[in-house]
Amino acid sequence: MAARVTAKRRGFAVRYTDAVQRRRDELCFGVWGIGFLVAWVRIWRDPDPVGVWDRFPRLFAGEWRPETPVAWICLLAGVGFRVWAAGNLEKNRFDRPKGPYRMVRHPLYLGTLLVSLAFFLSIGLPVTGLLLWVGLLAGVFLPVLRKEERELAGWFPGPYGRYRQLVPALVPDPRAVPAALASDVFTLERARRNFGLRALWFLLLVPALNVGLECWIWYRWHYPAA
Repeated sequence: MAARVTAKRRGFAVRYTDAVQRRRDELCFGVWGIGFLVAWVRIWRDPDPVGVWDRFPRLFAGEWRPETPVAWICLLAGVGFRVWAAGNLEKNRFDRPKGPYRMVRHPLYLGTLLVSLAFFLSIGLPVTGLLLWVGLLAGVFLPVLRKEERELAGWFPGPYGRYRQLVPALVPDPRAVPAALASDVFTLERARRNFGLRALWFLLLVPALNVGLECWIWYRWHYPAA
């Protein structure tokens, strides 16, 4: 009986991970949408729009909140990691890791998580945003990451096993920066081919969503009865 329950759980975990892997981009933007909607509703229901305006982490003009510089750092670092990693990625090969792969095993996922954290910090709901970010990490990226690592360990049992022991999964090792720079083989063509240049759109999207919420706050401030 216990073996049957364990098998069912494993079967569900496999199906869940496969589904999440196929739809991880849609799920990521879906969680972003939940955060944006929660911020929008909160502004609509808050009886003190002036207070919301004063507390909102504006990414451009106005007095910055403590979240503002952190959001910008995460956004720029996330986009940079995605572009850099895509320009060093050689699919279906694993001989020697290059560029950011010397610092962290999953720089593309790290970049997406940093950009997502920047977005959640920019919507004025740090606690709710952080909870959504943790849910995204635990529910989407970690299961997919583990599945991909099992596959890579099967394809490259010797070298990938050593690589996993030496390089962290998602937290970059700053001591490996010299090795990452020395082994870098970045090209714009490879970054384009691996869809890394798409990450540059986040430099417009995240601030645009922030400005959209600012405009909503301004509207509620000047038309409180609407």
